[in-house]
Amino acid sequence: MTRFNDALTRIAGALAIPQPARSRVLLEIAADMEDMYQACVSEGLSEDEAEQRTLEHFGPSDEALQDLVAVHSTAVKRVLDGLSEQARSRWERGLLAVLVVFAVVVGGQPLIGGRLLSGMSSFAWPILVFAAIGFLIGATRIYSLFIKKDHDTRRLRSGLNPLIVFAIVELLLGFGGAWVGLFLVVTRTLDDMERSGIYLFDWMLKSSATLCFSMIAAMLLALTWMVLVARVAAIEQAEAALLLRPRISKH
Repeated sequence: MTRFNDALTRIAGALAIPQPARSRVLLEIAADMEDMYQACVSEGLSEDEAEQRTLEHFGPSDEALQDLVAVHSTAVKRVLDGLSEQARSRWERGLLAVLVVFAVVVGGQPLIGGRLLSGMSSFAWPILVFAAIGFLIGATRIYSLFIKKDHDTRRLRSGLNPLIVFAIVELLLGFGGAWVGLFLVVTRTLDDMERSGIYLFDWMLKSSATLCFSMIAAMLLALTWMVLVARVAAIEQAEAALLLRPRISKH
């Protein structure tokens, strides 16, 4: 789309937002402008009239630009964008990949053999559910971006944030389960001091197994998120660069 690139260039110059948020905002505005343009054409306006009405509607004032900056500069978005920027570093992705491989090698054999799953606490079930949902989302997005190559700017970031949220939830469930288990051990020990050693040993086995699985799942989800977000950021910046190219005259 080149009909609005002059307006988008002006907007880009006024947006005091760092990458990758700037590219994302520009793509959102460009998509909205194209939607309005098509709506005007479908109402019977000529292409020139539709373009003029769209430019009038999306001629943002300083206040509107400040609102855009505020919306895309919230604390959560800054954290996610910061992580997104780091995710594009091959060194950081490689380091996380090494950690994941190490965790899988250490815990993979008992996991495949079933010993790890059978030795986990009751917190294993929510951990398994979140892991399954997260891996399903990740597989869907990998297929869409790398195999199907669906680069629709409106859907690029769909399903990315849940991956990192699920990774954090996995860790919280793992550590939370360990603390809850320890509390139950203390409670049982107060009622039956003679079996305190058995209770403590059982807690250590189940908690370590649960933590091991939750950490493996969290690292795999985080690695998937980093790979996907790096791919999305690269696509967004490439698309934004195309929008901001100087318009080529037809004459």
